[in-house]
Amino acid sequence: VEGISENSKLKERKKYVRFLVALESYLQGFLKRTQPLLSEEQVTHSAINDFQEEWRQRGGSLGWEAKPAEASMAVDASSSENSDKDGEATNISSSGIDLSNFASAADLEKAVDGEKLKAELSRLGLKCGGTVSDRAKRLFLTKDTPLDQLPKKVFA
Repeated sequence: VEGISENSKLKERKKYVRFLVALESYLQGFLKRTQPLLSEEQVTHSAINDFQEEWRQRGGSLGWEAKPAEASMAVDASSSENSDKDGEATNISSSGIDLSNFASAADLEKAVDGEKLKAELSRLGLKCGGTVSDRAKRLFLTKDTPLDQLPKKVFA
């Protein structure tokens, strides 16, 4: 998996996903045959935690380009709110930014850093480019409108 370039992984996304599913299935079968008394969770728990910690710190992992803006996408099981540099809560949980605390896109723009907006838009599969104001407006659309009812133009 390390020898495959990131561009190749993304260009051939469907093939790559099929490859990963087949690899996971093979490894699960191998584990059951070689260590029948171990549960899958016992083996994978520490590896998943290590991966998430590395992603949280670097915004990437071995074999993937490190993108610091994506560091916030790592699941944080220890808390439901992240803190910004000043130690203040930023209404960002492992499931995303809580938009219920914002009355307008302008409020969202003032309260949340542009990179965090970009990461949340990316997590939702929405376009994440443009100015911070554009990103805030795009994300604010999701406050009261389900993703399946948003216009196609806002999706990546």
